[in-house]
Amino acid sequence: MKPEQNLKKIRELKNYTQEYVSERLGISQVAYCRLESGKTRLTIKRIHELAEIFEIDPLLLLTFDENAAIGNGHNFIALRNPNVNEKDKIAAFETRISSLESHVLKILDQQHKKETGG
Repeated sequence: MKPEQNLKKIRELKNYTQEYVSERLGISQVAYCRLESGKTRLTIKRIHELAEIFEIDPLLLLTFDENAAIGNGHNFIALRNPNVNEKDKIAAFETRISSLESHVLKILDQQHKKETGG
């Protein structure tokens, strides 16, 4: 998918309106619509701003794959594609869990180093 298609899909899966995202960006809804339609090109700065709003890695806006998207509710994207079988969904969740575990361990390690001065 093109980045603008990813942008729209992620926004929809997050249940955000164009108005909400445009307000957070400090632009008009029409200007935001032009981003999603590809009429206005996404800049690196804008990609980072959008990633912050969506609470995702900026790279995901460029490489988003709906079949691999996981999470729940408003915090991120549930696997909604009915063509994805349960085995693949479980594998996607296991991969995400592993990634989150690594992230948590890094944070705990950093916190420990701060607390111990090392």
